Amino acid sequence: MKGAIIFILDSPYLKGLQAFLYSLRYALYERIEDIVVLTNDKKIHDNDFVNLIADRIILLSDEDIGKLKEAKKDKVKKTKRIESVGKYTFLKFFVFSDLGYDYHLFFDVDMVCLNKNFRFKNMIGDYDFAGANATEHSYLEVNKSLKTTKKHRKYLFNKIKNDNTEVLRRLNSGVLFIGSKLINDDFVDKLINEVVENAYSLEQHVTFKLVKDSEAKIKNLPVFYNFTYLAAKVLGEKQFKRLSEDIIFLHYNRHKPWNLRNDWVYEIWHGVYNESLKYNFTELVKKEQNEY
Repeated sequence: MKGAIIFILDSPYLKGLQAFLYSLRYALYERIEDIVVLTNDKKIHDNDFVNLIADRIILLSDEDIGKLKEAKKDKVKKTKRIESVGKYTFLKFFVFSDLGYDYHLFFDVDMVCLNKNFRFKNMIGDYDFAGANATEHSYLEVNKSLKTTKKHRKYLFNKIKNDNTEVLRRLNSGVLFIGSKLINDDFVDKLINEVVENAYSLEQHVTFKLVKDSEAKIKNLPVFYNFTYLAAKVLGEKQFKRLSEDIIFLHYNRHKPWNLRNDWVYEIWHGVYNESLKYNFTELVKKEQNEY
């Protein structure tokens, strides 16, 4: 089987891509998949770093994303995290496009990999779709009464450490496995038509709805595959460090870490990024690419 590791980004996410790839270097050494970058930003398409690490760069045209501009925006306007509905919010739908691969592994780039033992093969199995529950909803029960006392942090630590959740209830789409059943352009059209006809505040809501409606075989990845900033923040630095060997991906899904500092969770990202500045990324380029 031939697979693809897919990233979707525009220019402001370049630092995120560099830090994430560096944190993934041990897995990338052993990859058998192609790295594919999807973008509607020509600067990304022409960027030297992206061209170095990517096996394929696919530039989405205005025609490709044109219908997304018709997406209903009434719910989206209430969500401050979303900057542009038509241009960026629903671009993840194109991860389901038929690019000639048997499976896709998708990753947001506002993450770092904390586990040196992670390998891409760990995400592949006998299922059509895999993702992790949104940590803050599954574990932290985010609301105005959320407490961060020492007792509460200990409770959360034990709850996460002993996680045995098998059902994917509320998807965070930052880390995905997509099998061949769902890789087709018709499914992309269904996703786009859904947001044109109905209002959704986040692409992952419509994605998960249509994946379930397709009767796909779904796998729930452990929470450690998509451990969010808020989960780390609420746990506190001491408890987080106790879990850090288990956490595979730390996801900065609230605010982009390259824009913020003065917070121990953000400083983790900055430490990884600073190390990436010293790294020779040609080591991650496939052997056959080096031969050209």
